[in-house]
Amino acid sequence: MSQGSVQREPYFVEWAGRPRRELAPGVRIAVVSGERLMLSRVELEARAVVPEHQHPHEQFGYVMQGDAEFTIGGQTRRLQEGEYYAIPGGIAHAVVAGARGAICLDIFSPPREEYRRAVHGSGDHVPV
Repeated sequence: MSQGSVQREPYFVEWAGRPRRELAPGVRIAVVSGERLMLSRVELEARAVVPEHQHPHEQFGYVMQGDAEFTIGGQTRRLQEGEYYAIPGGIAHAVVAGARGAICLDIFSPPREEYRRAVHGSGDHVPV
């Protein structure tokens, strides 16, 4: 990593100790980030909704626990634990968690600066 741009993350990350921020009611994130890649652990309570949005970042993800209904580019599919999704930059998407809630791991490139600032305390509003 280049000097002074992004604080270097530890080699091993313990999610339990990471700061969290609420994106929407019942939707919380914790992030770990390098210069060109960001991981975001998204915890969704039962039936929580991530409203439709889009961003220029490429986003891939993995459902770690539970299930959720994803709408990506107008296509809707329920994903279960162990399934993946891919969202190109600029494509509208939304999520509704299932009855058990869900935990997903999102991977962004480039990192979402607004997430980095919000989770580390320098932003009040966190866009989805």
